[in-house]
Amino acid sequence: MAPDCVRDEAGFGLMELVIALVFLSVALMTLVSSFGSAAIATKRAGAISTAGVIADSQMERYRSMTYDWIGLDTGIATDSTYTSDIACVGVGCGNIAPSVTGGATACRSGGIVYINNFLPQCLPTQTTVGPDGRTYRLDTYISALQTVPVGAGTARSTKFVVVVVRDTAAGNHVLAREESDFDYCTSLPDPSGTGALCS
Repeated sequence: MAPDCVRDEAGFGLMELVIALVFLSVALMTLVSSFGSAAIATKRAGAISTAGVIADSQMERYRSMTYDWIGLDTGIATDSTYTSDIACVGVGCGNIAPSVTGGATACRSGGIVYINNFLPQCLPTQTTVGPDGRTYRLDTYISALQTVPVGAGTARSTKFVVVVVRDTAAGNHVLAREESDFDYCTSLPDPSGTGALCS
């Protein structure tokens, strides 16, 4: 006959409770980790969405300008973050000044076209605060391309604009990139009427 202590079940309830608590704590840790990952993903998605809005806004500024005024102040020094981007090609990243009298100087002084002052469009690099209250870095690259054939062996120059929005809080990580090609004959008309004819 087995001793009474073998059949004694005292303490088993406590053991089951401890095991249940271990499983519950593992499940809670997994749940908390999932919530943390979801919060980070939501924050990043929001930053990318805001960066896209900033890039669209900057590009729309160029779309609202006449072709001759699209350009940058080429006299402003740029840092290594700016020059290390894939949009930077050649000396000075290939950036061009507005093709108006004064060029970079006119751009720097905020040339008046119609009734708008376009000084922000002349800056290669600027810092802006998005609608989410976060700070973003906005880099713009504008280069000249010969892409539109006009006649036998000749081509009309176009301006290629690249806008890059970076997260200043994450080591200037690129959040948005937008590109557009501007042609003299498809952009806003030259208000002076003295520009080259389109064919």
